[in-house]
Amino acid sequence: MPSPFPGMNPYLENPVVRLDFHLSIIYAIRVQLARKLTPAYLVRAETDIYIHELPDGDRRLDGRSDVAITSDRQTDRNSPALTLQPPACGTFPVVDLEKVHFIEVRDRDHGEVATTIEVLSSSNKKNGADRDQYLGKRERLIKAGVHLVEINLLRGGTRPPIEGIPSCDYYALTARHDLMPDVPPSGRFS
Repeated sequence: MPSPFPGMNPYLENPVVRLDFHLSIIYAIRVQLARKLTPAYLVRAETDIYIHELPDGDRRLDGRSDVAITSDRQTDRNSPALTLQPPACGTFPVVDLEKVHFIEVRDRDHGEVATTIEVLSSSNKKNGADRDQYLGKRERLIKAGVHLVEINLLRGGTRPPIEGIPSCDYYALTARHDLMPDVPPSGRFS
């Protein structure tokens, strides 16, 4: 049966499917590149971790100690005694961790990053702190002389700014640092 969605896979927008696909494509790209670039380059899968502290209403008691030991001494100073105190209760900040995987190609001799390959995740396309962090990373890579390959396979969200290409749902961008004009502070690519 032909696909009811020619040219697209709407299931990639589903968070359960997307994570598995994202990991699979990162490692598939890594394996193919390593075959072609070895021994001059190291091709590594890397991870950015975004930490989101949950609001007070979403926090919960994460645990407590069963026994706490303090160093309160009895009246006899020659007798080292430890006193058991009732356990203290407290809450730890509850955080949500989001791992975003990408590929780094490093020069084997010097360890310098030559290319970074990003397969965009929903956090890169959803307005907010994670997207801002990604756009900052994107700008720093180009300014540092690193080639950037950005692959967008998600229809949802707002694509990172790229000037000079038509509006489209999917794209693969290759930003060679040696062919890039100075990257303006807005993070826009020309």
